[in-house]
Amino acid sequence: ALPISLDTAAGLLLVQLAVILALSRALGAVARRLRQPVVVAEIGAGIVLGPSVLGAVSPASMHALFPQGSLDTLHALSQLALVLFMFVVGLRLDAGQLFRTARTSLVVSQASMFVPFVLSAAMASWLYRELSTPDVPFTVFALFVGLAMSVTAFPVLARLLRERRLLDTRVGVVAIASAAIDDVAAWCLLGVVVSLARSADVAGALSSVALVGVAVLALFSLRPVLARAGAHLLARSGMTDRVVGGVLVLVLAAGGLTEGLGIHALFGAVVLGAISPREGG
Repeated sequence: ALPISLDTAAGLLLVQLAVILALSRALGAVARRLRQPVVVAEIGAGIVLGPSVLGAVSPASMHALFPQGSLDTLHALSQLALVLFMFVVGLRLDAGQLFRTARTSLVVSQASMFVPFVLSAAMASWLYRELSTPDVPFTVFALFVGLAMSVTAFPVLARLLRERRLLDTRVGVVAIASAAIDDVAAWCLLGVVVSLARSADVAGALSSVALVGVAVLALFSLRPVLARAGAHLLARSGMTDRVVGGVLVLVLAAGGLTEGLGIHALFGAVVLGAISPREGG
């Protein structure tokens, strides 16, 4: 037997990351040959390593490589990576173009929510008998199903736009802004619907929705402050490790703010990236 032990959390995490990256890169090479987005291959790698493939072929191998207790750590690390990636996506966006396309993005966002919401709510009468319990009102269940199916795979869309080099185009800006509006609205409304289902404090849920709006406005109001601070720091000392450290603190704080308000941390990161200064390199 080889003198290798995966009993430590660090050792197991490193092996997990190595396997995930190796398989993702291998499938990514295949996807490129087939002219498919690499992000599709990465999703495929997750399916292969999960219960659908590896778990069906060799459940013991899957549980040895990904024991249930290790998934929280892997998930937390993946969320950190996602927040940093979405900040970079925000940096690539033209904030001026975001404001210029705000009306178009709003219309596209609402239209993209309307179709899946109506179709899913129409299916609720059948799903209600299969999935719900009598203590949940049908109206609340239908709203929940409709809203849950209206949420966009925001990070996947960002990866697709980045791979196709569309982030800097008007189409890319409208797409990413529409998805952001869509998801924020859907998550906020889901919070209200869940409160209704649990007979919880609906007023509290509505106040949380208002806080989300205030938080987004507060982040955008930081734009001139960040511009002045960035110009001062770069003129004084350039892009030093202290500046990079300060930026990371802001990214994590913005992500923590939106996560704490009930929407995903990536929204705080992408908004901060969009309002960050780009002048002076």
